[in-house]
Amino acid sequence: MTYDLSLINGVKNIQPIPISHPNGAHTLAVKKGTLTLDGKGSLSNVLYVPELNCNLLSVANLCRDLNCIVTFCDDSCVL
Repeated sequence: MTYDLSLINGVKNIQPIPISHPNGAHTLAVKKGTLTLDGKGSLSNVLYVPELNCNLLSVANLCRDLNCIVTFCDDSCVL
């Protein structure tokens, strides 16, 4: 999910999808598109949620879309 529409390509309007925040508040995803990762692949169906204040990444979707494994260490993450 992203709050920055300029990060995604092929933007399409979607039926609004409710998104729950950790504090219990709710907002809506209103568009979706594809996010290109520095020429190393892309993530599909990235939701645009204008009321977010950060980008959120699903590690499961990252692994599926890029066909990779993710390893988390104390101070780094390796794909």
